[in-house]
Amino acid sequence: MVMQNLGVSMLPERVVRDETKAGSLVAHDIAQGKLTRPTLIAYPKHKQTDKELLRFVNWLVESY
Repeated sequence: MVMQNLGVSMLPERVVRDETKAGSLVAHDIAQGKLTRPTLIAYPKHKQTDKELLRFVNWLVESY
């Protein structure tokens, strides 16, 4: 997506290293910053009563 001018991305270090070396990308170290953004989970409406899925969703909410 980055290469198609559709935004920015967090990528594996290996990919960043290879692409910056090739001159395709510019990387910025953000390790000292604090990133926050809304995080959502989506699933089909017919699954909203699936007990196993709901257990997983509850685990995500408690663990995130």
